[in-house]
Amino acid sequence: MLKRALGTCALSLSLCCAGVAAAAGEGPLADDGGDAEAVDYARTGWYLQAGFTYGSARKLDDELRQNADKAVAPATCMEGVPPIPGPPRIPAVQPTCDPLVFSVDSLSDGLGFNARIGRRFLPHLSVEVQTEYMNGFDVKLVGAPDVSVDALSFSVNLRVPLLTGRVQPYGLLGGGALWVFKDRDFPYRAILYDAESESGPIEFEEIVDADRVGAQVRMGAGLDIYVTEHVVWTGEIAWVTTLGPGVNDLKYLALGTGFAYRF
Repeated sequence: MLKRALGTCALSLSLCCAGVAAAAGEGPLADDGGDAEAVDYARTGWYLQAGFTYGSARKLDDELRQNADKAVAPATCMEGVPPIPGPPRIPAVQPTCDPLVFSVDSLSDGLGFNARIGRRFLPHLSVEVQTEYMNGFDVKLVGAPDVSVDALSFSVNLRVPLLTGRVQPYGLLGGGALWVFKDRDFPYRAILYDAESESGPIEFEEIVDADRVGAQVRMGAGLDIYVTEHVVWTGEIAWVTTLGPGVNDLKYLALGTGFAYRF
């Protein structure tokens, strides 16, 4: 899954760069047929953007592994085997009561999509509203049911282009809200039991903080390359950090690629 996602992102990036290179060398630059100097790539106005996001949630994986010892199965005791009359005598097997601790097998990275609408107010400043849905942070557990974690976020971003030409690197800073959804079988289906306190089932949200709504901060950088006057290829890397007890453990690195249309 990881290799496939990385391969897809790399292929998309290669194809986009190849197309940009071809357009820069031979293709039309604008609808009015002007040369490169005649096109104002830093003009003000609205834009729409959409693309795919690859997410790596290492924080969630770390928390699961660190807190795995909080959930244990009830002690399982073997019944003693009674001695068999007559020689040879077989001694009784003493009961063994060993709690079974569940462990984390793997956490798969997520793949999702994002969409934005924004306006460039100044040559070096844009404001945009972004929504992003991440699917498939799948947690495989040993000794317990698997858990699937998805995330939906909304943020308002400040986008700061550093250059005003055809190639525009930019910085990004934003904030908003993030909702985390886990497998619908939880909390109706408990993970395991706490053998020490015998307090009943331990649910997923007791192991990690990733089951409600909280605040998010998005920090990153990207690159816009104008294929034409209106069509822009964009690539971005961002760190999404979360604030609040309900989502604190779902921080992820987002690698995105997509296209924008400038009006």
